[in-house]
Formats: sequence, C-alpha cells, structure tokens
Amino acid sequence: MRDSPIITVNGRAVSFVEVLVRLKVDGAYAALVEGAVRRALVLEAAEQRGLSLSDEELQRAVDSFRAERGLDRVEDTERWLAENGLTLEDLEGELEGRALEAKLVAGVASPAAVEKYFVEHRHDFDEALISRIVVDKREVAAELLSQVTDDGQDFGALARRHSLDRELGGWVRPRDLDETEEARVFTAAPGDVVGPFGTDEGWEIVRVEEVRRAVLDDGLRAEVSEILFREWLDARRREGRIVQ
Repeated sequence: MRDSPIITVNGRAVSFVEVLVRLKVDGAYAALVEGAVRRALVLEAAEQRGLSLSDEELQRAVDSFRAERGLDRVEDTERWLAENGLTLEDLEGELEGRALEAKLVAGVASPAAVEKYFVEHRHDFDEALISRIVVDKREVAAELLSQVTDDGQDFGALARRHSLDRELGGWVRPRDLDETEEARVFTAAPGDVVGPFGTDEGWEIVRVEEVRRAVLDDGLRAEVSEILFREWLDARRREGRIVQ
C-alpha cells in the first residue's frame, strides 16, 4: 500500500507515501487524521446506540448529494464517480457515515441540551459591531481618543489617516477580545468610544457601533449543537485509544 501509485504523471508513478509526506509538510495531514478519527468515533458510537439507516434514508442522502452537484442523470453520476476514482459503494458508505453523524448529533445535542447550554453561555454569543484605530504607541491612541471625545473630530477620518489596521473593524464576540476590552465594549452604548487597549498589533481605541444580544435562532441552534457534539467527541477521544 505504501508504494502503491495513486496517480501516474507522464509515466512516473506518484506513490501513497509521496502524497502523505506532502500533506504532512503542507500542514494538511493533521486535519485529515482528525476527520478520520471523528468518522471512526461516530461509527463506533452509532453501532453502540443501534443507529442505522433504512434503504429509503440512504437513497434520500444519495439523491440530495446528486442534486447539490447537478448530477441529474445516471450518466452524470457515473462520470463523476469515475473522475474521482470512486465506486457507488464508496459514495454510499461516505454518505451513510454523514447521515449517521447527523442522527448522533440529534441525540447528543437535543433541543433541551441546546437550550440549557445557550442559557448558561448566552453572553458568549453576543456580538458587537466595532470600528477601531490601531497605532503603535499608547500616548498616540490616548491623544486620538481625546480628539474624538473632547474635540468632536470624526472617528472614521482619523482611522483612515492613522490606523495601522486597514480593515478598521467588524463584528466581534466576547471571545475575540481580552477581558478588559470585552467588558468595556459590551457595556458601551452605540456611538461610545473606548480605550486605549493594548493588543498584539499595538494600541487601539474602539467605537462601538452596535451591540446585538444573542437570540437562539436556527443558525445559533446549529452552532451550539456542533459545540456540544464536539465536546462529546473530545470526551470520547480522551477515553479511547488512538494509535497513529
């Protein structure tokens, strides 16, 4: 297997080992292994819980996959499989694993578990829209803050003139900020300018444009479900024996 060619280029065979080395050098190997570990833990847990797919469920998964990729005809699907070096059984096996994971997520991250987690961590999902000015010295940041708050100068114009960070802000969550900045930003009113704060980039002052309190909508339910499932998987991983 190690020396088996994966592809041949102008008569030269490219082996499995060559591809594996390239993945490791490029830093892509860890993610590949992590996906394989996740798949193995999911299949093990599904078997332990007696989860399975009916023929109808598997067919729906295949039909959905084909529709997403525009594989409307049988010939299209056969060509896609051939181009990717896969059999129909390979595809069905992968889609079965994904569908079993979805069932497992529904069991681990039940609606009650999602709501409980959200209530306990609601603030973590709050968002603030900020504008920022980043400079290299604290005294410069303090002077710019004074120009805005005391002299009424335009924050945006100062940012465009002085900021080292050309993105000039965006949406952030509490975890994106250190403890001091988080406290000031998420208790500010729209239009407040706070700082200076020391960051890895330098010193910044921040104008808070909007603070949006988290609401448990469908998107956030999906995010919390993934968090709960990832925590569950991490616990399974710690309890298991994984050999590379």
